[in-house]
Amino acid sequence: MATYVNDLRLKEIATGDESGTWGTSTNTNLELIGEALGYGSQDCFSSDANATTTVADGATDPARALYFKVTSSATLSATRELTIAPNTVSRVMIIENATTGSQIITIKQGSGNTVNVANGAVKVLYLDGAGSGAAVQDGLVDLDLTGTTTAVTVTASGVITGLTVEATGDTAAGDNAAMGYTGAEGLILTGQGSSTDVTVKNDADATVMSIATGTTQATFAGEVVAASLDISGNIDVDGTTNLDAVDIDGAVQIDNTVTVGADDTGYDVKFFGATASAYMLWDESADDLILAGAAKLGVGTAPDARLHVQENGEPGGDGTLILEANSSSRQLQIAPPSNAANGYLNIKGGNLLIQDDGTEIARFQGTTSFNVSGRFSVGYANSSSAINNGIQVLTGGIGGGVQLNRETGTPSSGESLGSYAWKGQDSANTNAAAEALIEAVATENYSGSTAATKMVFKTKNTGTGPGNSPATALTLEANQSATFESNVLVDTTTTDPAGNNSAGVSLTPAAGISVQGTATALVIGVPSAQDYGIAFRYQGDLAGRIGIAANDITLADVSDYRLKENIVPLTDALTKIKALKPSSYNFINDPDKTHQGFVAHELQEVIPNAVSGEKDALITEATKDRGTVGEIDPQAVDLRKLIPTLVAAIKEQQAHIESLTTRITELEA
Repeated sequence: MATYVNDLRLKEIATGDESGTWGTSTNTNLELIGEALGYGSQDCFSSDANATTTVADGATDPARALYFKVTSSATLSATRELTIAPNTVSRVMIIENATTGSQIITIKQGSGNTVNVANGAVKVLYLDGAGSGAAVQDGLVDLDLTGTTTAVTVTASGVITGLTVEATGDTAAGDNAAMGYTGAEGLILTGQGSSTDVTVKNDADATVMSIATGTTQATFAGEVVAASLDISGNIDVDGTTNLDAVDIDGAVQIDNTVTVGADDTGYDVKFFGATASAYMLWDESADDLILAGAAKLGVGTAPDARLHVQENGEPGGDGTLILEANSSSRQLQIAPPSNAANGYLNIKGGNLLIQDDGTEIARFQGTTSFNVSGRFSVGYANSSSAINNGIQVLTGGIGGGVQLNRETGTPSSGESLGSYAWKGQDSANTNAAAEALIEAVATENYSGSTAATKMVFKTKNTGTGPGNSPATALTLEANQSATFESNVLVDTTTTDPAGNNSAGVSLTPAAGISVQGTATALVIGVPSAQDYGIAFRYQGDLAGRIGIAANDITLADVSDYRLKENIVPLTDALTKIKALKPSSYNFINDPDKTHQGFVAHELQEVIPNAVSGEKDALITEATKDRGTVGEIDPQAVDLRKLIPTLVAAIKEQQAHIESLTTRITELEA
């Protein structure tokens, strides 16, 4: 009996068969061999769906051709699969994707590897014919062209990487365009246009630089940006010269008025002295004239202080500010006429005293003590302030601040840099216990300007009496993370999210996270399509993720082959599917709504990994985070776990159908 088990599906005549007609079968086989070495075209996609083309046994078929052009009468809307059958044929094919819709087609033979062919592209493929697990491989993925490859013209539609173009020889002046090389000149670009020899353009096809024909003149259309510019000849600037920085080594003679900026639009002007870090700066943004470092300003004299105003005589000291007077009792006095006692600032004998009508306002005594009676205002006084006693910072709408500086000593890791503390007296007004504290703490040994610091917020005193430190409530770490010492509650007071129906967010170490809302309980948004809208990890490893895109949510389990072992095909899947008991039902707490699905313990008997929990289980002390002890601990069903079994069952059915189809065909023949 004749068979068709060869790769070209030719008729193999059994010994003794076809007496008198053997020549006809042989000629047909020869024609089919010729077809296998030629070109074929087939409308494989008459609908916008996956398709299969089967090489006919002993009859002409476009799919037998070496060069196979795949077309479609339907417009494809997405990537579609084309299965080449039978899966026992081992052959080489050149496949062209000429389908409509600009979509990729995926070439497959069995359950093994597949190859994508882009729309309009041509690929050389080989099919291994390994049966149900047959694979398709790209024959030119790692093409190695050893030796010299000569081509008149090479056109590349993709990206060429790792390419070296080696130009040899000089370029002749008469060449229209050429690239050459010499040892002395290096890379040479030569062109000869009617008006321009060389033109450099950007990706918008706009000219960036050009060289006029037969000249050495280069014209730049835009700005020329260079780290440095050395010009040996003259500079002719027709427009405005805008120089961010000018370094002039020689003398400059200016015979006219020098104006820097314009009214209401100024610029910084800086004059350096001979001493390091000494300069005078006009700061245009602050409208300030600044003397920095060792720079001094003298009015009527050579200064020996930062500001030295001299009317007569010589200065008696080197203070920061010298205002000379005839009195030897005071170095500085600001007072009304005739030294009236209305108010004055008096510096004498190491003390600073501020008085008003004989009443002490503030006193700086020695070098260690500064006392203020009443309110101390920085910026300007504001009698309407609610602060009667304490410190207020007023800056006229600019925003103020208080800075605690550690001027000496290098902080070590764990050492405090300063703190704000709020204290209250006990009933006997004897113990000033710290009830709340904000503290800056070094998190590493300070060795430079980038040393890290954390902020610690402490509340609720841990004991009684002076010196007791409050307990830490919140730590803002140096890495910008926050550590809460207890529960985190947002718009709720509950610390047990189980069974809670009040709006708010509760994050507790014992009970987990609860999000309750009056309309929407939890909203998760991402700026663009993401694989990781929500990521789930088990013991540190990624277990799955929920991806978010426009009008789409993707639930994906981790399924990388590199994380798996003991991979074996599913068998007897159809038997398992036949054992399932789908049913309709309603939940007791929602009697008006009908559902379709499975009873968990019944499904567990057939496909155990699709069900979690145990039949008739109750919540125990060990699982009380799920609810109240003694309540039902319900089983749950993951219908996604049914998909592999369903696919395997379909494949078993399909194999049976194909076997029956083949048998019917043989019987009909």
